[in-house]
Amino acid sequence: MKLSNKILGKTNQSGFTLVELMIVVAIIGILASIAIPNYQKYQAKARTTEGKIYLAAVYTAEKSYQIEYGSYTSCLNAAGFAPDGTVHYYAVGVGTADATAADSGPDGS
Repeated sequence: MKLSNKILGKTNQSGFTLVELMIVVAIIGILASIAIPNYQKYQAKARTTEGKIYLAAVYTAEKSYQIEYGSYTSCLNAAGFAPDGTVHYYAVGVGTADATAADSGPDGS
């Protein structure tokens, strides 16, 4: 059978040509160039949403503490805030600040 195919000039080769493989690689590259930026936007949106959720929870805990005790706390545990699970992208905490007021006359004294 193989001898008759050689005599008749028929070949039984199978597989992909280099051009076909290059076309497939180009198509994959085009799809990746579209998909990667969209995925990065999705990640940024998810991180922003996570931050907003934690800010809302801290606000609620601090407001509840302020209503009950008349002042805010610098300790989130005292306010009853404990993040659910692991915080991935943000450090959740409350900073404290002290303010001093000074009164001076028009001449700076």
